[in-house]
Amino acid sequence: MIIDYTYFTNRLNLPQTGNTAGREDVEAFIDQYEPEYLQCVLGLDLWQVFINGIEGSGSPEQRFIDLLQGKDFTKDGCLYKWPGFAPLTNGGSYSINNENFQAFTAGGPDEFDPVAGSASMTMPPNFVDNSSLKVYIRGTGWLKPSEYSVAGDQLTLLGGILFNLDTVVFLEIGPRLSAISGTLTKLSPIANYVFYQYVDERVIDFTLVGNVKSTTENNRIADETPRLVYTWNRMADMNRALYNFLQANKTVYPEWKSFCKCYSPCWDDCGCCGGMKMSKHCSTLFKYKNSLGL
Repeated sequence: MIIDYTYFTNRLNLPQTGNTAGREDVEAFIDQYEPEYLQCVLGLDLWQVFINGIEGSGSPEQRFIDLLQGKDFTKDGCLYKWPGFAPLTNGGSYSINNENFQAFTAGGPDEFDPVAGSASMTMPPNFVDNSSLKVYIRGTGWLKPSEYSVAGDQLTLLGGILFNLDTVVFLEIGPRLSAISGTLTKLSPIANYVFYQYVDERVIDFTLVGNVKSTTENNRIADETPRLVYTWNRMADMNRALYNFLQANKTVYPEWKSFCKCYSPCWDDCGCCGGMKMSKHCSTLFKYKNSLGL
């Protein structure tokens, strides 16, 4: 994942991250909603290339750094800025933590590649006895803890899941990206999207000890609506900046497909999406909300 629980501070404060159970709950939402968000705003083709590009080792390609760090761009003679998915201060640079995130292919030639058709694999030493372990299978998504078991260096899939030939499995035990120089600003449209989904789904009051049910759902909605609206609309602003950035750099990101013939996505119901139309859900990520949920 690009973000983690430390992004939820200030306007996005989630006091639940102050305890272990709360952090795990927030991380579960990140695992679910970060890929959903990225697929919506990048499109499937560019999302897959981008994720592959930051799954290697060393420094990512510059075009992927620009998606992470943000970049100035020109549109109609005016200068704009795409703020980035994980911007750094002071012109910093990224390194990929290859030890924290590794990919394995079923039936592959490497030492720790799982045997095709099996349900178990041997993990490299750095993943053994690590309580932060997460398992991702391409095409399936992040596995729930109930869908696999760990005993020593053996990872076993449960519920009939197998490592079929050429299945790619990822093991993660920590942040994928680290800053070589500069510091992460902890501001990201991904965090805004995850925050909105978390508050909307949990129906909670925010306390220092964790999740507490509101006396009524209507009370909770009244309390949190201004913050939810602000969080969503700030995300929509950043999403529109990303769209315009990609539109201005189509030769750099040939995997990206413009969604509307009329240039901008249907964030204002332009009705002219004659090209590759966004799904109804994805188009909402570019639209503003108000206190009425409209």
